Amino acid sequence: PESICYRFEYDSSSLVFSGDSDYCPELVEICREADLALLECAYSDANPAKGHLTPERVGRIAAESGVKRILLNHLYPETRASDPLGTIRRQFAGPVQLVDDGEVVHL
Repeated sequence: PESICYRFEYDSSSLVFSGDSDYCPELVEICREADLALLECAYSDANPAKGHLTPERVGRIAAESGVKRILLNHLYPETRASDPLGTIRRQFAGPVQLVDDGEVVHL
């Protein structure tokens, strides 16, 4: 399956948005040194699914890409209950937060 990902740049700022995806070098590259990445994290590491990110995969992408900040969306209840932030923070020291549908985030 194919995934869609966008990188928006304005002046010296950059934002990456990825739909459903899995770990891949292309996603690492598009996130490279971005100010913010909005990534889905549907499944927990205990119950991964092909074509979706897990907290461990998000942490790996963050660590390898050098992205500065991460927002996570599209989390299933099981994933929210699995301490996804703790898992990601084992690999990524930058800010990371969970966001909900309809939430407004100021950049």
